[in-house]
Formats: sequence, structure tokens, C-alpha cells
Amino acid sequence: MTNEFIRDQFFAADAGGPRRCESFDGGWKFSLGDAAGAQRPDFDDGNWRMLDLPHDWSMEDLPERPPKPRTPYLSITNGRWLFQKGDDLAWKEPSCDDAAWQPVDLPDTWEAHSNYIEDNVYGWYRRRITIPEELRGQDFMLAVGKVDDVDETYFNGQKIGGLGTFPPNYESAYEMPRVYRVPRELVKEDGENIVAVRVFDCLLNGGIYEEIDPTPVRIGPFDTEETAGGRDTGYVVGGTGWYRKSFVLTEAERGSIVSLYFDGVYMNADVWVNGFHLGNHPYGYTAFAYELTRHLHFDGHPNVIAVRVNNLGHNSRWYSGSGIYRHTWLVQTHPVHIPQWGISITTQDVSTASATVRLAVSVLNADATPHEVTLLINLRDPQGQPAGKASSRHHLEAGQRREFVQEIKLNTPLLWSVVTPNLYSAHTMVAIDGDITDGVRAPFGIRTISFDAKDGFQLNGMPMKLQGGCMHHDNGPLGSAAIDRAEVRRVELMKAAGFNAIRTSHNPPSQVFLDACDRLGMLVMDETFDCWREKKNSEDYHRYFDEWWQRDIDAMILRDRNHPSVIIWSIGNEIPEQRAADGFRSAWMQADYMRKLDPSRPVTQAGCGDAKDWAKIDGCFAALDLCGYNYQLPQHVADHQRFPERIIVTTESVPNDAFDYWMMVLDHPYIIGDFVWTGFDYIGESGIGQAYLEGNPSHYKFPWHIAYCGDIDICGRQRQQSYYRNVVWNCGEKIHVAVHTPFPAGR
Repeated sequence: MTNEFIRDQFFAADAGGPRRCESFDGGWKFSLGDAAGAQRPDFDDGNWRMLDLPHDWSMEDLPERPPKPRTPYLSITNGRWLFQKGDDLAWKEPSCDDAAWQPVDLPDTWEAHSNYIEDNVYGWYRRRITIPEELRGQDFMLAVGKVDDVDETYFNGQKIGGLGTFPPNYESAYEMPRVYRVPRELVKEDGENIVAVRVFDCLLNGGIYEEIDPTPVRIGPFDTEETAGGRDTGYVVGGTGWYRKSFVLTEAERGSIVSLYFDGVYMNADVWVNGFHLGNHPYGYTAFAYELTRHLHFDGHPNVIAVRVNNLGHNSRWYSGSGIYRHTWLVQTHPVHIPQWGISITTQDVSTASATVRLAVSVLNADATPHEVTLLINLRDPQGQPAGKASSRHHLEAGQRREFVQEIKLNTPLLWSVVTPNLYSAHTMVAIDGDITDGVRAPFGIRTISFDAKDGFQLNGMPMKLQGGCMHHDNGPLGSAAIDRAEVRRVELMKAAGFNAIRTSHNPPSQVFLDACDRLGMLVMDETFDCWREKKNSEDYHRYFDEWWQRDIDAMILRDRNHPSVIIWSIGNEIPEQRAADGFRSAWMQADYMRKLDPSRPVTQAGCGDAKDWAKIDGCFAALDLCGYNYQLPQHVADHQRFPERIIVTTESVPNDAFDYWMMVLDHPYIIGDFVWTGFDYIGESGIGQAYLEGNPSHYKFPWHIAYCGDIDICGRQRQQSYYRNVVWNCGEKIHVAVHTPFPAGR
């Protein structure tokens, strides 16, 4: 599939229509790093690199690191420590009597070395060390290790650092290496030195659980020192990047409305045209556009677009990529036109005998005078033949935008399904006094979906279980660049591996990806956010939620609502406030707004948590049409006893439990499917799927930079778990033999 195909499918006018939609991907200039004044039209970008979009600079090789002096370090994780449950700040003092403390060997979790299994608890570690001769008389870095969740580290009674925050303003930092500077004046050169580490653990494991090596490493695009996201984002580097491009408009084009459309920029994109700041778009996964008209030259002089992209700080839990990583378009229309995402298509009264196609079309009169507008609609079947038509006449005042509804009945429609993904198209035209002013071609499918606890999920009246996989947005070695063939290939490979559904975890995908799902017959759970008001990382979406949640939901639903592949909207994943009143209100707020924009699809959210407080999520689930369960195998059937009408979908499960989950799905109609984590491997959350020996959890260490948990590996090959799933799902190969050869000893 080519970029031109996407342009024609989503934007092109019928013959005679004046709408122009040109790919804006070619001929950009790019510079990595900030550039003062680069928004000005006269800025000298002669030394900038030429490139075409989509572009992801985080997957490009980094320049060789210039040599610089480095502070020496001492690693103290491995070896014998003393451990004490509880909390007392007096335990930081060198004079503290720790004779009765428990000797433990680290790295390890305190659940393992002390059976300390409670949550929301404190513990202290102490160790006596002698400073090597070569480090005496100078500052040095003390490599304590990785701590779950929060620490304060003391050297001879003086605090030298800490990561995370203790209650009541708790903030986890369990993935961050603890490396702290020890000033030379704190060191006792003629005796033992005492290191004391205060630890707070909120949930699950606690303690000093992993050794680290603070020696910086740079290989290709990976850098252990300059990365902001660390293992979360695969040890890549973000930063600031600038893009510039010029284009020319002629006098003949004066009077048209000109807009620039971005399908996705990661992240915090500031856009200028001819030095005028058009705005900032924070979220890296939703599409947006700016009208340029009043700031443009129509006299042959160059118009200059400048885009600054800021991927700064720890803002993602997986590899996001950096830059203008999806397609861009320059759109020119008549003042009387169909605005962006201005067509909504739904199908009603669907059967094999007939169907009613309902089209709600917005028309904007951006002219200075009122107009009598004729709306013309032609439907074409999957072979491109005429299938139905309608027309109506409407009055529009100057500056007015109105939505007009047309219904067209079709006989013997060809239904869209995962087996027969038949696509119709609606050719919608706007005319004034017989002259066409605008035209848009929008594909759609004719199908019905229904969900209930008695019959489960039905597509076109037929029961179906969702054989699903979660999928992040990157394309492996290509990074996040949404190259058309790479986007389509991922859907093809998922389909070939037996999947019939994809959850776009945890953000809206590219337009190209959804188009491929439409054409290939892949169902989609389209998801918005990974967090709301409460953060998971210090610079993530929580900073923008209150101001932007509604606009970002608009961008997802209005762009994606005509895709027959999309059957479920999701408002989020493992939301931190999902068990609190604020979270309940936020869930209702978003779910109600989604249903207002599109009442034809259910709304869900992926929930998680411990069994002991699982029921606290009921307040959030009350806002939903479907309830998403992440890793909650024991809860599904038990919750049906509490809420018989609840419709459940497993939004995340692990491959090792594939059989148990699928048998549960088959046995209970109110459980509509299972989405494995993950269908396709991805960059970031480095090593979470790596196998390791008990007591040696080394799965977060560099050079791991992929998750290593996909049914399909990072290059697109099925892994053993995928063949096992084929057997469980009764699809594909029924017998598969795999031989595992362990690494040689010492490797």
C-alpha cells in the first residue's frame, strides 16, 4: 500500500471536485537539538539534514560520545547486608546497634530473604564498607542498586540521595538505578564506613533487588546515561528536534482554505507558519490539524512551516519514538466544504436482505455570504459499482456549520466480517448552484455488533470469541515511524498467527494501521490513555489530562468512528486512581462523553490490582459497558456471582496461562475474549518477558531493549508460544515441536 492510496481513500474528491489533499511528507529539513529562532521564516537552515516523513530520530544511531572525565564509582549491591523490618530514622546513625538485625545476601527481594510479604511497609538495610585505596581523598559515586519502591540512602549518617517519595506523597521509583555521590569529607579513611538504606514498598516486591553498573554505554541508538526513560523506553534518547519545510502557493489558489494535518507527532509539538505560532499539541498519539490560510502568501513567495518537537523527561512506560513519525497532509478546500472528520457513517436494520446506511455530514460555510447548498451522496459497493444515492438542499448562513443526515436503504448488502471484510464507500459532494465545491470519499463497512452477558459478543448476529493480542505502536527495528508497508505487515502477521482482534495498547494507532484492519478483517479495541490525573512517570500525560482529555477523545473517535474494524472504545489502562472516588468520576466523565460522540460502540477500561482489594474497582467498572481485566484469572467467574449482568473481557493475560484463560472464555458467554500481552513484541519495558532463574531477577539490565514477550517476535516471526496458542485456539498448526538449547555455561 502506498501513501497515495491512503490519500485517495480518505481525502480525495470525486471527479470535478476542487479539494486538494497532497502528501506533505517529502522534503523536510531536520535538526536534532534546540535551535533558537528556528521558527522564523528567514532562519538559515542550510546545514540541516534533508529527509522525508514519517521520521523517528530515536531509532537513529547516536554520534560517538566525546571523551570526558568521569567520577569513579563503587558498587556495593552484592554481598552480605543487615536487614530490619519497620522504620526508625535513628537507624541511619553509625552508632546504631544493629547486632540483632538479620544477615541477608543481596541483591534480593525482602519477600524472598525475610518472608516480608505485607504491602505499604518500611524496611532498612545497613552495611559496613571499607573504601578502596584508589577512591580515597576524592568524591566518588556509590552504586547501591535498584530499590523497590522508594529509598533514602545515608553514608555515615548523612543523606546522600534518594529516589521516589515516601507517603503521604508517595511516588514509586523502583525502576531507577540508585547511584549517589559521596563527598570526600564524609569518608572515614582509617576505619569502617556505614551505609544505611531506608526503603518503602507499596505493592508486590520490596528491597534492594538488582545490581547495576553505572558505567555509561552507547551502542547505536541506545545510551544508558543520556536516556530519560531508561529500560522503560529501551535506553533510547529523546530530546528536542526541529523540522522545517517551505511550499509555494499561487494567486489562483487565493480564496481557498488551507490546512496542515498531522496524524501523530511525539510529542509536545509546536507548529509555526511564516513565524506565526499556530499552537501546541502535547499528546503524541492523536491526530491534529491547523488552518493556515490567513498567514499564507499566495504570490509565489515561499511559505515556511516550522515544527519543534519536545520529547523530554520520563514520559512513557514503553518505546515512544521521537518526531513527526506519522503522515502529514496539506489540504485545500473551497470555503464551503466538509470539515475535518465531518462525516459519520453508521448502519442500521442490517440483514442479508437489506440495510440502512445513515450518514451524518457536517458542512461549513466559511464564506462571508450565505449559500444554498446541495448535498449529494453516492454509495458504491466493494466492486466500485453504484449502490445507492441521496441528495438534499440546505441553507447555510455565513460562518455557519451544520450537520445534515441522510439515510439510504441498500438491498442484499455485502456484510463486513473478519472472514469477508467487504468495504463500501460513500462519495459525498457539496455543490452551490450546480458547481461542486467539495467532495470526500469515505470507506465504511456494513455490519452489526452486540454485547451482553447472556450471548456474549456477536458480529452480524453470530457469536464470536475475541482471539486478541495487545500491540504497541512501534515497528521494531524501524522504530515508531509509521511506514505504510510496516503498519500493514503487522496486521497481516497477526491475522496469519490466528488473531482476530487487536487492542491498541495504550493509545490510538495510525490511520494506516486501522485501514489495514478494515481491509484484512481484524477487529480493534481502540484505546486512549495510559493514565489520567495521577502519574505513572513524572512527565507523562497526567500533566495534560484536565485540559486535553476531551480534545484527545474527539481526535480518536471522530477520526476512527467510520472504521468497521473498531468495535470497542477504551478509556484507559491500569489507571492509578481506578479505586478512588476521583477515578470513578473521571471514568463516568469519559465514558459518557464517548457514548455521546458514538453511541454505536461499547466503552471499556483495563483494570488491574491485587485480589484483596479487587472489589474496590467496582465504582470505576460501573461507568463501563464492558469491564477489562488485566491478569485477574481468579476474579472473572467470582465476579459473575456478584454482578451477573457484567460483560467481561480479558484485556491482558500472560502466554503461560493461555489454556486456562481460553477454557474460561469458552465456558462462559459473559467473558467475550482474551487479549494476550502481547501479540507482537515491542521496544521498551526491556526484558519483562525474559526467562530467568528464581532469585536472579536480571531481566531489566542493559543491553536488553525489547520486551521479549510477544507471540510474534520483533522481526515478525512466530515464537513458540504462538504455535501453542494455535493449538489452544484450534487454528493453524495442530502439532508443533520445539527444541530449546540452553546457553553454554558462563555465557
